[in-house]
Amino acid sequence: MLDFVGVAEAARIVGERSRRISDGFHKGWFDIVQCPLIAGRRLIPPGYLHAMSMILRDRRRTQSGSSSGN
Repeated sequence: MLDFVGVAEAARIVGERSRRISDGFHKGWFDIVQCPLIAGRRLIPPGYLHAMSMILRDRRRTQSGSSSGN
């Protein structure tokens, strides 16, 4: 059986706030098929953590790039 991590553990591993991980799921940044919500808990496979980290990195770059045009 696969081991999964929850949002708080995933946040700790990728160095991000839990809220940002949760928001990412609600905003459609992350794959909800690979990371199902079961009984109120988001189950994240350890193999998805690298992809999650890259998505968050790209989101930070996009956000910082859009605010630098002032």
